[in-house]
Amino acid sequence: MVLVFLEFTIARNFLYGQFVIRLLHSNIRIFLSNLRKHYLMKQLCYLLFVLLCANNSTPIYATTTSFGDDDIHYKASISVETFTFERNKNNVGQPFTVTQQTKEAIVADKENVTYHNALFFDNESEIGKVKATSYKKRPVYISSATSAYESEGIFHSDAKIHTVSFPLTQDVPTYFEANVEYKDAKYLPSVYFHTFYPIRKKRIIVEVPKWLDVEIKEFNFDKAEVKKQVKEEKNTTIYEFEMTELEARERESNSVGPSYELPHVLILCKSLEEGGKKKRLLASVDDLYGWYHSLVKQVNNDPDALRPTVEKLIAPHSDDQAKIESIYYWVQDNIRYIAFEDGIAGFKPAAAQDVFDKRYGDCKGMSNLLKEMLDIAGYDARLTWLGTRRLAYDYSTPSLSVDNHMICTLMKDGKKIFLDPTETYSPYGEFAHRIQGQQVMIENNDTYELAEIPELSAEHNKTVKKIDLKLEANTLKGHARYEYFGEAKTELHYAYHGTGKDRQEEALKDYISRRDKNRRVSNITSANFDDRKKPLRIEHDFEWDNQVLEAGEEQYISIDYQQAFTRGEMEEDRKSDYAFGYRFVDIFDITFQLPDEYAVIYLPENVDVSHPDFDIKVTFTQHPDRIEYRKELAIKNAIVRKADFPEWNKAIQALKAAYDDRIILKKK
Repeated sequence: MVLVFLEFTIARNFLYGQFVIRLLHSNIRIFLSNLRKHYLMKQLCYLLFVLLCANNSTPIYATTTSFGDDDIHYKASISVETFTFERNKNNVGQPFTVTQQTKEAIVADKENVTYHNALFFDNESEIGKVKATSYKKRPVYISSATSAYESEGIFHSDAKIHTVSFPLTQDVPTYFEANVEYKDAKYLPSVYFHTFYPIRKKRIIVEVPKWLDVEIKEFNFDKAEVKKQVKEEKNTTIYEFEMTELEARERESNSVGPSYELPHVLILCKSLEEGGKKKRLLASVDDLYGWYHSLVKQVNNDPDALRPTVEKLIAPHSDDQAKIESIYYWVQDNIRYIAFEDGIAGFKPAAAQDVFDKRYGDCKGMSNLLKEMLDIAGYDARLTWLGTRRLAYDYSTPSLSVDNHMICTLMKDGKKIFLDPTETYSPYGEFAHRIQGQQVMIENNDTYELAEIPELSAEHNKTVKKIDLKLEANTLKGHARYEYFGEAKTELHYAYHGTGKDRQEEALKDYISRRDKNRRVSNITSANFDDRKKPLRIEHDFEWDNQVLEAGEEQYISIDYQQAFTRGEMEEDRKSDYAFGYRFVDIFDITFQLPDEYAVIYLPENVDVSHPDFDIKVTFTQHPDRIEYRKELAIKNAIVRKADFPEWNKAIQALKAAYDDRIILKKK
């Protein structure tokens, strides 16, 4: 199933060659934009690191998607993560620090096994003690290196990676210990039991001193067996969580995100006792907004630097929507999106004039620029925080882990209009699936407002393809008309505009033909590639060879050249639900004109599957002079749940059977 969505998306919306490259770049850009510099960032770096190490030596652990079970060479693996809190001496800087101590005991079951690990830190944390010992506490030499994490200008971060590796001796326990110290408890990441290697026993321990008020919020404990106990000591409350026989966490494509599925905890430091008084930290969403708002107030926007551009943009227009669109689209088209997570800049917007001058910014900087430009034009625009669908949290949890994105909300005529300037080709009034249905926190001076972004239907992201087809001398000839709406249209805009102008027409031809050597495409016309507001339309002619088999007086004909989901079955061992990029409807209509000298003697069976999350329907309808073929694929909630995999696979098998079958004609 790894390639299913990519395969189907290419079949529907993407140009091959340069277009596919643009698609991958776009997906990486969007994915990286969703990362905060905490757990998700760590896991991405960790994933990349394990892949690199796997090529150099036999790993002690491996993911099931990269290696078979025979490659996991261990007898026991015990991991304990302990969080402790210590007041800072002389109350310098933050009032206290948090130490995350990791201890592991590993046993390899063969020779020449090397242990690999990766520790992550940033400006708000640092690596402490790192050591490894073997039999009778003999020290083990550790090979290590520290480097900054950066990805070709797409993602800039203060995150750093400290890699460690050392050899293991067969059947001899080796003990590994490492500390990460957090200067500010706000930056504590989500703490997961699972990791990318198997663990026989995992314990998470949080030792809370009496002077500190901590809430440990549990997630997905109902999906696993987690032992929990709370012990009171003289000046400390100790929380212990334990899981056993943990499988390696798999890197599965199109998963809904670990926060929805895997058991984990968030450590929320709410208040502390200081000098006999209670000092609030992040006790509620009020405190979270208060901190965010304090950062926004530090931003010194200069409206005079933007005013000439704003006045020029709105001058040609008389109505409000046209003025707002002019500003919104200017920011989309002229400011390059670059995710930037460097220290406090990961949370504090850049000044509007700085983003304007540099012509690039992250989601916070771009939203701040859009807000300021709309303010100058006389509209009520506000910064808005939210978490994308990748995160399972909402603002009932006062934590920096709750949100990972910022947009702008326009308050107009009693309505909230959500504007995401990072979505370059998204028109006014529309928004990407990744933020639909998500709770948002909208600024309102010293207070805030919680709201929810509306969900758009699958019909909103519709693709309609209509084909007129006829048979001439064993060659199928046709004329095709395509229409794209919603995110199907937006994807194609990204692909087309991301291709060099000297390659666009060739790439468009490759997309239409799907690089099928049997299908020759000609007379391509396209419309609205320069207008994100209108549906995208493409027309072309084509000739299609080798789709007719003759046997005596009979002809066996295949007419569907868009055989989506041919590799669409879900693997039996898949662990997580399958999440599509967005909900959609894909309609493929063919009118096949029958040759005068032939009659229809057989049509493939229809397919009719209706499910709350998906529809798969194929119909063949015979008329005296033609066959009407209609295929409708609908992913209604952008997800196929694991419990529904059997029904999904059965539907895909029926769809493939319809593809493999053929229309049979016989001479009259």
